[in-house]
Amino acid sequence: MTTTGKTATTAIRDMLVVVDLAGERNSAKLAVDLATRIGSHLTGLALAYDPITPAYSMAAPIPTDFMVSAREQAMEDAKKAAAGFEEIARVAALSVETHVSDVLIGDGFGGVIDHAKLSDLVIVGQDNPDQREPLREVLTEAVMFQAEVPTLLVPYAGPAEFKSDHAVIAWNGGTTAARAVRAAMPLLKMSKKVTVVIVEGGRKRTEIAGADLATYLARHDLDVTIRTITRTPSGIGQTIIDFAGDEGADWMVMGAYGHSRLREFILGGTTARILKSMPLPVLMAH
Repeated sequence: MTTTGKTATTAIRDMLVVVDLAGERNSAKLAVDLATRIGSHLTGLALAYDPITPAYSMAAPIPTDFMVSAREQAMEDAKKAAAGFEEIARVAALSVETHVSDVLIGDGFGGVIDHAKLSDLVIVGQDNPDQREPLREVLTEAVMFQAEVPTLLVPYAGPAEFKSDHAVIAWNGGTTAARAVRAAMPLLKMSKKVTVVIVEGGRKRTEIAGADLATYLARHDLDVTIRTITRTPSGIGQTIIDFAGDEGADWMVMGAYGHSRLREFILGGTTARILKSMPLPVLMAH
């Protein structure tokens, strides 16, 4: 039996969405839709970025007028984003909370982490290559690895609502993947079908761990299917993405893998590949 509705999702009582400065703001729309469905409090966080001036060398002073003007523009952009989020919520008849937060050079997203660390779920939009958000990958890393909050990544060209029917869990038998599953459980209980995908060539005893996961999920009254697939030459990340697309999945769960966060984000890896290429919402936890 599949459980749906507010009773199944009482663990997610407080959500935070990082509001895109421009574009369609699909992440904000999805957050509003999800909060409405599960009765969660939702906060929108719009970011005012400190002016970044790579064109100037360390030897050349930066004109004060330029810095003041850039700072004022950053704050204006953040306030417009906050207003856009509030309008999305108004149309959906959802009461929300909104904050504008400074992002200062050298601060390491400390303000964002402070807002996120007491949230049950943070929602962040994928960076749109045609309308880039400042430091989006670094922001995503800070939320997942420093605030240590489960994070739902939303494709910039993806759905504006949370479709929960078919979930895919990318499983390698590790502790990080298990943590992601536990974090996703309130949303998994909204799903009618859960497919656990195991990519061959990963960690030892994965199939046994997959059977254990199926038992765990079945105890939560979930309809579970285990699938073992062969890794393609394009790598594990793309193999998982292709599988989810072929299966018609609505969303995905995976651990934020990687021995080194820096290596993952600079050199690539499963996590980075998913972040760049995901066609559907992905819930990650570390």
